[in-house]
Amino acid sequence: MAKILVVEDEEHVMELLQMLLSAGGHEVLPATNGEEALQTLASDAVDMLITDINMPGMDGRALAASVLANTPDLPTIFVSGDPALSAEAVASKPNTFYIRKPFKLTEVGEAVERMLG
Repeated sequence: MAKILVVEDEEHVMELLQMLLSAGGHEVLPATNGEEALQTLASDAVDMLITDINMPGMDGRALAASVLANTPDLPTIFVSGDPALSAEAVASKPNTFYIRKPFKLTEVGEAVERMLG
C-alpha cells in the first residue's frame, strides 16, 4: 500500500496511528518532530504526510510548508487538539485535511483512504 510519514510528539497518539495504518497495510515512518521528519524525507520518498501541528521546535505547519514546497501534491493530514484552529485555516490547500484531537480511529482511516484514492 502506501508509505506514510507520521509526525507526532505524543507517544500514545503515535502508537495508535501506527497500529491503525499498519493494520491497513501501510508502511509507517515515524518521527517525533519536524526536524526528524525532514531527515527521514531526505532519504525516503513518502506517499502521504500526517503531522501534528503543535510540536516543540518546528511545528507541523512549518514542516508541511517545507515539504509541500518540493512536493505540492503530497496528501497531507494535519491533526491538533487546539480548539482555536479551524479546518479552513489549517487545511486550505488541495490535498490537505484537518482532524481535531481527540479523534476516532475510523475518522483517520477514512481520511487516509479517501486522500490516497
